[in-house]
Amino acid sequence: MKKLLTGLAGLILAVGGLEPVKAAVIVLEPTAGPLSIYDTGGLLNSPPGLDCTPGNLPNIPTDRPFYMGGLEVAPDGSGVFVTQSNNLPCNDFFDHPSTLNRLIKSTGLGTASQVGPILEAGNNGTWGNDLTLGPEGLYYIATNKGVWGFDPAGGSPRQFAGGETIWTASGLTFTPDGNTAIISSDWPKGLWSVPKGGSINNLQALIPVIPREAWDDHVVTRDGKLLMMGDNASELIEVLPDGRLQDVFRFRDYIDVRSYFRGNSYGSRGTVDPITGDIFYAVSFESPSSSIIRIKSDFSGAIPFATGFAEDLRDLDFGPSSSGRLGEISLYVSENNRATGVGTIYEIGVGSTAVPEPSETILGSIMVLGFGVLFKRKLSKKQKKLKKKS
Repeated sequence: MKKLLTGLAGLILAVGGLEPVKAAVIVLEPTAGPLSIYDTGGLLNSPPGLDCTPGNLPNIPTDRPFYMGGLEVAPDGSGVFVTQSNNLPCNDFFDHPSTLNRLIKSTGLGTASQVGPILEAGNNGTWGNDLTLGPEGLYYIATNKGVWGFDPAGGSPRQFAGGETIWTASGLTFTPDGNTAIISSDWPKGLWSVPKGGSINNLQALIPVIPREAWDDHVVTRDGKLLMMGDNASELIEVLPDGRLQDVFRFRDYIDVRSYFRGNSYGSRGTVDPITGDIFYAVSFESPSSSIIRIKSDFSGAIPFATGFAEDLRDLDFGPSSSGRLGEISLYVSENNRATGVGTIYEIGVGSTAVPEPSETILGSIMVLGFGVLFKRKLSKKQKKLKKKS
């Protein structure tokens, strides 16, 4: 996951009911499950039969429909959040620029609703690819006009960093002290940092050389490794503290998962299992049959976890199970079905928190590149209260 969950044993996700999946999605790992539709339809939907040819959208940007982007599960069990923007997911940000962004919250079937006002910041090819819980308990996206945070309680989005540029920022995390945003981008290729109150026109590069291929999402492992998701589902790359790159996992070495990569697979997403530390890698955007691959935390192997998602699998994150059973967690996945226009949030059970809870940190201690300082982010007052109750 994007950040390690804490206090899971005392958290419950309130839902309006679940329904069995009747789609083509198949969970391949025998120990996982059940697979359910957490929410679908309503505000999650988009127009069917997407046409990615230039000029097919309304001339007035505000008349364009919204599509799902990133997903983040509230660690306090209050719901699942997704970000949306008003452009077509067609991998051509010059022809289909996004201008509007909004936050949607769901607590179960038929409950999706907009939180707060629409953000008029623009995204271009980014369109809220990564929704991340960050400083002050806000849900953040990186746009072409800065980094913005949505308050889950409503109110106008707040700017973490300003500026204006054209890029496709695909991955977003924060240093544990909340003072710096880390952003990965597949155009221009690279990994960047921007301080709170800074500008995306003055980014600090965290790697000395341009990577060989485009990058999408990035994750921080339980032991503090910063891993980049190579585009076209080819590899995981660790960014070392001095900025050098090191290949740690190549999909082509594992025939059991290689068969799930068919055609292009831009926009790959990642998250970390809070129980095992395994990396869950989504082969997503424009893949004929989007799949999720589970990679061992020590990079010694990988297995196919689930497959059969629509070609526009958007994001994934771990969170408390909606079953209400103490300690159980699930993997949540957001999907746009371009053919039918149906938007869906899936839930897949993965296990229970039978390991010692991390002490007093959300991400643990992470060596942040380019700074040489070990940051530590303390639990919020709300999280400490939840922890005491559990």
